[in-house]
Amino acid sequence: MSSDSVSIKESIALITGKAEQDNYFGTGLAIYVGEFESYWITCAHVIRAIGGTSEIYVDNRLSRLVAPSEEEFDSPKARHADIAILRVEGLVNKTALKLAINAFSNDVSSNMEVSIVGYYERLATQSSDEKSIGAEPIKGFLYSWHERTIDGERIPAWKIAIRDTATVLLKEGYSGSPVIPNEN
Repeated sequence: MSSDSVSIKESIALITGKAEQDNYFGTGLAIYVGEFESYWITCAHVIRAIGGTSEIYVDNRLSRLVAPSEEEFDSPKARHADIAILRVEGLVNKTALKLAINAFSNDVSSNMEVSIVGYYERLATQSSDEKSIGAEPIKGFLYSWHERTIDGERIPAWKIAIRDTATVLLKEGYSGSPVIPNEN
């Protein structure tokens, strides 16, 4: 994962909001990078936690919610999907991660090793009283495949267990992070 984690870090960004909401943040994943703009996917609950749709920053650049629309953002269907797509002008020095449909199908054996690469808050240390935000991979594994039904549509999903001994639980800020299969 170490060589891949460098390229994956080039595909993620810190998602923040209004200054008064600066205790909340999440991770976004580049899904398209063009000549003048880029598109990012994150969790809609991240957007709600950072103060809503009026001020969303992707790596400190103002972005615009493109899906769901602002009118649909708080609808029950959009809340169940928990996905937000953001457009950012000028943030073009990132790499879009190639997405795979059904990358984790029910054919995949459980215990498949994965990495979750996202942002989290580093605690103050003995050498520094400052907290900081960093991007690091967490190792885990897929352990249970199941389906959820949302508005009559069956949605496949995996349950993920965190394997890192220091991390046991997914830390705040990893919401919106990609889950990447580890190559053996």
